[in-house]
Amino acid sequence: MAPLHRSRFRPPIALASIVLAACGDSGGEGGSEAARYWIFIDAGSQSVTSGEVDLTGLASCDVCPPDDVQLGGCPTIQGPFPTGIEVLWSNHTTGAMGSTFHGISGRCACLFSTCWVSYLHRWLATVPLEMGPNVIEVAAFGPSDQPGSETITITRTPPAPLGLEARADAGEIELAWEPVAGADSYTVFWSETRDVSGATAHAIPDVASPFRHVGLADDTTLHYAVAAVSVGQEGPLSAVEWATAGWPTEVLPVSAGATVDAETSVATDALDHVHVHLSRQAPDGASEQNLYATDGTGPWVASQVALTSWRDADVALDATGTVHLGYLRPEGVVHAWGSAGAWSTEVVDSLGTCDASLAIDATDALHFAYRAGSSPPELRYASRASGAWLAERVDAAGLGCSSGAALLTLEVEGDGTPHLVYSDPDPGRGLRQATKRAGVWTLETIDAGPVVDSSLALEADGTPQVVFVDAQGVLRHARRQATGAWTSQRIDPEAFIATPSLALDAAGNAHVSYFEASYGGELRSATNAGGAWRVVRVAPATYSDTAVALDFHGGIHISYFDLDACLHATRRP
Repeated sequence: MAPLHRSRFRPPIALASIVLAACGDSGGEGGSEAARYWIFIDAGSQSVTSGEVDLTGLASCDVCPPDDVQLGGCPTIQGPFPTGIEVLWSNHTTGAMGSTFHGISGRCACLFSTCWVSYLHRWLATVPLEMGPNVIEVAAFGPSDQPGSETITITRTPPAPLGLEARADAGEIELAWEPVAGADSYTVFWSETRDVSGATAHAIPDVASPFRHVGLADDTTLHYAVAAVSVGQEGPLSAVEWATAGWPTEVLPVSAGATVDAETSVATDALDHVHVHLSRQAPDGASEQNLYATDGTGPWVASQVALTSWRDADVALDATGTVHLGYLRPEGVVHAWGSAGAWSTEVVDSLGTCDASLAIDATDALHFAYRAGSSPPELRYASRASGAWLAERVDAAGLGCSSGAALLTLEVEGDGTPHLVYSDPDPGRGLRQATKRAGVWTLETIDAGPVVDSSLALEADGTPQVVFVDAQGVLRHARRQATGAWTSQRIDPEAFIATPSLALDAAGNAHVSYFEASYGGELRSATNAGGAWRVVRVAPATYSDTAVALDFHGGIHISYFDLDACLHATRRP
């Protein structure tokens, strides 16, 4: 269809009811030019990604009822109303054409007691598009006035790619996304900030999925978005994803399923193999799992340890490489040892109720600390240095599982001297450390304020270091000085921290994993190995319990949980 003559007058939307009220007028007197039908197009957006577009608008008409005015309420709107007008569309780019759906409708409005009905002639056209600019004309024809038209350009672009993933590796980040139908190529946009846009981010054109962004310094966090390109038209950006070079992550082969509560622990052996213990509970409260995973034989393998346990998860290895696990079951604190598919178990203390922590000393003697459901509730310690489990009370004030107290951590020196760090909700007691020397427990306060989460590690000479989250959600690090005093400092400038875990290297430098919730959730790592604290964003994580361990070559290993999967992140030296 050839382009139609365009109307010389297009009233603004606000004047539509005024024009339509006089739409039967054929123009002025004295032989002046006849009035034209007019068209107004409302496209919503002039850039779309779909193969067709719905255009709506208004048109003048041959037969419009006069406005009705009434006092006291809206008059009855009669219809349908006849019209002799025809509204057509034409895509001049593709040559396609067709007619629109159109008709007259009334609308009532009231001001105080006066109500009136105004009438509008509306039309709807569904127009197919090709990739790129499409010039579309809509025209109105009728028996009394001259034809009128309006033209608009709608540009079709390819849609935004879906499923963008960013995976880190040493010195690089690999991106992958789902293909877009009809795309000739893709443009990757990257930025060091969370704001990724075509105007501000760096662009890498003419790429395909998967794409490797190489030559990156480890610990560099970059944010990415991808746009598809078709016949020179670049579409909208995908969702933004990010990764940190040098921190590859992998999903462990534990059974999938939604989870409401989970705990994880990680340890390494003399060959730098990784061992992960995971306990979790499903939303229905009935499906509970206690799982173990390792890469000791090459690819990751996982096995079920217990069918009815999710509370607490500890893993440690003795000098022979035997794996030891600690967790809670209804019968109490449980110690399991062996390997995948061949676990032996024993009950350490039937009064154990929550917050079990396991440690092994240099002589391969086992030690447990836990909260006991005794009367009154108490903090207990048990060891098997003599061959049989012996349990004793450490502290009793306000330490029941229902008190809301945070997790506790047990570590032992090479000679078997135990150190416990735990929180006490009683006023003024805060974060506590308990140490047993010469058969006597010594209790001291690390921080008097309320503490949410904590983790303990010992230097080679037995000096304790602790990370904890205070009542304001601030992550802090504390170290016991030679004088006996504890000093602490803030680690992360953010204040929505949870589940910290602490490990020390041979020089006594601290390495911390934790969950930060400010930006949708992310796993973070922090260290003071260079003097000042340096924080690295490791991976997105909707929710995470975290645990960190160092291998014999200085590699950092973090196990963490993200809703329906347990993952492992590592940073090799």
